[in-house]
Amino acid sequence: MRCSSSGANVGDYVFICDDFTGASDTLATLSLAGWRVRLFMDCPDPAAVDREGLDAVGIATDTRALPPDRIEIRLREFKAAL
Repeated sequence: MRCSSSGANVGDYVFICDDFTGASDTLATLSLAGWRVRLFMDCPDPAAVDREGLDAVGIATDTRALPPDRIEIRLREFKAAL
């Protein structure tokens, strides 16, 4: 997990998906509504999100293929990093 611990804001709308397809589909819908969006495969750098002026950040994960106990660990890692 490569996440910034700077405490900077990563955006107003951040979501974590269990696969690439779900994340990209959600971002496509937000984009059609005029939002500035970007898909990440890991935790984004908050400074980069700020520079790009993103309205929404989606993070695609591998959690669909993981057992429940490992999913919980991954989500806690993301929560701590974001």
